[in-house]
Amino acid sequence: MPNTFLTVQEIADQAVLRLRENEVMSMLVSRDYDAKIQDKGDSVQIKVPNTFDAKDFAATGTIVAQAINEGKRTLVLDQIQDVSVTITSKEKTLNINDFSQQVINPAVEALASKIDRDLMSLYKFIPYYTGTSGTTPSTLDAFAQANKILNANKCPVNTEKAGVWDEEADAKFCTLDALVNAEK
Repeated sequence: MPNTFLTVQEIADQAVLRLRENEVMSMLVSRDYDAKIQDKGDSVQIKVPNTFDAKDFAATGTIVAQAINEGKRTLVLDQIQDVSVTITSKEKTLNINDFSQQVINPAVEALASKIDRDLMSLYKFIPYYTGTSGTTPSTLDAFAQANKILNANKCPVNTEKAGVWDEEADAKFCTLDALVNAEK
């Protein structure tokens, strides 16, 4: 009976597939620059769109020219997450029945969790927010206020909006009468 050996490329392919299945936050941020990423330390120039003020032409009968100031920010790709394991020949032979279940999946779950935590820690750099960090929302007002802020900051209406909350907030939302009795 011939032996079957996993190659490093096969392991990496399986890991990437599992990582994509476990990602949460990274799927909610712009991925427009993924193709430009080459290596750790690379810099990516991210465009910051123009903002203009609409003026009332009818009131003055004249136009007021506004400057086009498309900005850009530099993002340095300087963080790489890692989960390394050592597996001896003996362990491969005697102890590992399902390599994906026993090694790849738990490693990838750790990577996905770390990436999510790192992305969620960036909340403090978001200029528009509602609520208080560390305080679990207790009413549907949290949803209404978040939507209000998105609308006030011209989030396109046809854009999918997503919310992310922890297990405490999830438990609290599951007890809100408006959600529990939504069918009524």
